[in-house]
Amino acid sequence: MKPMAKVLGPVVVMIVMLGVTSGVGVVAQTGLMSSTLTKISGQITAIDARNGMLKLAPSAMTDQRVPKAKELTVFLVDAKAVIFKEDQPLKLEQLKVGDQVEIEYLTKGNRYVARSIIVQPPTAEAPTKQGAPTPQSTQ
Repeated sequence: MKPMAKVLGPVVVMIVMLGVTSGVGVVAQTGLMSSTLTKISGQITAIDARNGMLKLAPSAMTDQRVPKAKELTVFLVDAKAVIFKEDQPLKLEQLKVGDQVEIEYLTKGNRYVARSIIVQPPTAEAPTKQGAPTPQSTQ
């Protein structure tokens, strides 16, 4: 009986390996894991640094499928995410509600996981009316 165990051992291992690898393929094909980065821009409406999350009001995106335009969207921000403002690295807790950002993210199941967050420079203010005093002028 010992010779039979030597033969069955590798066969069982092979069957288990085939089952595991085909399971990974099924997960990848069903869209539960996505390795494609998607970009979205918008304004931060809430930040939960303790739990590594932020909420974004989208203004523009490269992939119209998810998240839907103008929906508030929650992004997970884990240790793999990089955050920059003016080429300087930041931490999640340094972001502010109201910041305009561009986020590159992965879709994992029904979750959006941020991989990079770039704080956009503020937009230029509208010019003052001609002849109207500006805050710097003294008349």
